[in-house]
Amino acid sequence: MSKKKNRHLPKEQATPKKGSLESNLIHRIEVGFIKPYVQLCIILIAVISIYGHTLDVPFYLDDNASIKENPAIINSKDISSTWHFEPRRVVPYVTFALNYRLHGFHLYGYHIVNILIHILNALLVWLLISDLKRTPNIIKCIYTQRVFVYLPFLTALLFAIHPLQTQAVTYIVQRLASLVTLWYVASVICYVRSRMSYKKLTASLWNSAAVIFFILAFFTKQNAVTLPLVIFLVEVMFFNDRYYRIFLFIVIMLMYALGWVMLCQILGKPIFSLNTLEALTREGSEASRLSYLATQMYVLWVYIRAFFWPVGLHLDYDISLSRGFGDPGIIFFFTGHILACLIAIFFYSKNRWLTFGILWYYITHLVESSLFPITDVCFEHRTYLPNIGLCLAISTGFFWIQDQFKFKRKTQSILIGLVIVFLVITWQRNQLWRDPIRFWNDCADHSPKKIRPKSELAKHYILNGKHTEALKLLMDIFKNSIQGANQGAALEKEDAFNLMLVLGELGQYETALKIADTFPESKLTPFFRSKLWGNRGYLYLKLNNKEKAEACYRKAVELSNINMDAMNNLGQLLLDKGNVEEACPLFRSILKIDSMHREANHNIKFCL
Repeated sequence: MSKKKNRHLPKEQATPKKGSLESNLIHRIEVGFIKPYVQLCIILIAVISIYGHTLDVPFYLDDNASIKENPAIINSKDISSTWHFEPRRVVPYVTFALNYRLHGFHLYGYHIVNILIHILNALLVWLLISDLKRTPNIIKCIYTQRVFVYLPFLTALLFAIHPLQTQAVTYIVQRLASLVTLWYVASVICYVRSRMSYKKLTASLWNSAAVIFFILAFFTKQNAVTLPLVIFLVEVMFFNDRYYRIFLFIVIMLMYALGWVMLCQILGKPIFSLNTLEALTREGSEASRLSYLATQMYVLWVYIRAFFWPVGLHLDYDISLSRGFGDPGIIFFFTGHILACLIAIFFYSKNRWLTFGILWYYITHLVESSLFPITDVCFEHRTYLPNIGLCLAISTGFFWIQDQFKFKRKTQSILIGLVIVFLVITWQRNQLWRDPIRFWNDCADHSPKKIRPKSELAKHYILNGKHTEALKLLMDIFKNSIQGANQGAALEKEDAFNLMLVLGELGQYETALKIADTFPESKLTPFFRSKLWGNRGYLYLKLNNKEKAEACYRKAVELSNINMDAMNNLGQLLLDKGNVEEACPLFRSILKIDSMHREANHNIKFCL
């Protein structure tokens, strides 16, 4: 009787060489790696090992405006408040509201959710490649068994541990980038499974799930609009039915039309209006579309360099808008992207995985790196979804080199070394996120002409009692502002408020009050007007003018019911006057917003 062959093992491993202990050990390890649960466990352990120490990373930048100082989150009673705040991104803001309801401003909960989403994304990447390798056009291609066994694992592992992904995972508010990826990849998987289903009912269910995930992605982040293009790419590359492609193209066009009508209805904009098109296809930037596109030709190479050489990663890149395609450098960068796409097309029949990875990368960058101007031209978290394509390309590249040049041991050693390097860099990058002063110092070193890193560094100097260092930075910022280097009113108000506090701490009360009195209050939102009045109250309190300080604090509390500093300071003044009945509700209100508030927890004891 003939022995049955193990069909689950690669051809290279079906008949292992007997002999040395080393060869037998290597064989056992390789056989173990074939099992899906082993691969997924390795990915899970890798993510926990490099992100497990980030649960105390504080709020950064937009975390404050989007979560900690957002009335839609703090005062939310149902989904309507988050819907009114930002309907186009309602899904992630609902998750922030749920986080807040469960544990307030305790950081660990926000980070646990972000890490879980990242783990799920890595598992979905594994599942996507595993499903695609069973499609008709891949089955017909000539690939070694090793590619089919290890490609999903290697792609998902690189995606999970790459240092460039840290900004989308560790920076809390960039859950938008990781969450849209979750729905995005899930939708593609559902589409592939619908195409692989032989029963109409099963195919319909998978298609319905794909549409649901697309809707969730659509209401998570704007780059979800590229999803139908990726699904069409999947159809062209992995399936054979030409008539179905025509049908799918028509469906996609109808989906885009329906999506546009729905978005205009939600935002109350006229459907057939060029002004609506102009308003909804830019975000806070007055740059011309061609200028922004030209700039992105360079920015995309910054992203690609950071993927293959993840050194010097930082939050705030100093990249100026290009003058346009008249710049010879931009023509050079643009030509490079054209060549990359031509290489992808050239390898279409030889290595379809490589083609798919490169085209995925460019398609998923279309919203944030094309003709839709955004104020900040470069952010690392925008590469989170596109990086799936590069992880696939680099993974299949390793196997292609192995098969073409028979460098199995050498490529394996390089690959293991690459994984170790990525793990170390990612862990170190996350460690830097834990210390805001080190983090912003590092960012300021990489972008010395940028105002924002210095502004944030000054804020954290104040929080740590380093007022002299903060004053030096703030004076430098205002010096640049006078010379026209500073752009953006938001930065100006934050810096002005911080300067008032620093001057107050250093005893220069009159100078600080002049800044407060001359600041254009009419340009501020109610919350920032509240902060301005709170700063006035703090300065009058330093001057021992408690009557004016109380009046300012009352004005601040009237303008915003989430300005906890103003509420606490007003409560302390009232306690000093013996007005316990009016002071105690203020402390209770603070603790409802933030149960960890140190001063309110101390002051509430006097109300018992």
